[in-house]
Amino acid sequence: MEKPIRFSQHAREQMAERGAEQNEVVETIRTGEQVPAKRGRLGYRKNFQDNRIWGGVRMPLSRCWQSLWKNRMPLL
Repeated sequence: MEKPIRFSQHAREQMAERGAEQNEVVETIRTGEQVPAKRGRLGYRKNFQDNRIWGGVRMPLSRCWQSLWKNRMPLL
């Protein structure tokens, strides 16, 4: 069974500011590449080919990066 992922208000604000969609963040955490992160955290990254417009610029490729505390239920 997959652990639930809950998003804090701060995380929702950061996603909006950075043009990330909630489903992309969840997919990154569930299936992205695990990489080291600062302060005892785990990092996950994943590239998406989406050709979206963000900040007036067409982005053919976007990268999603998330860091989570180890051994805690993700609260982004």
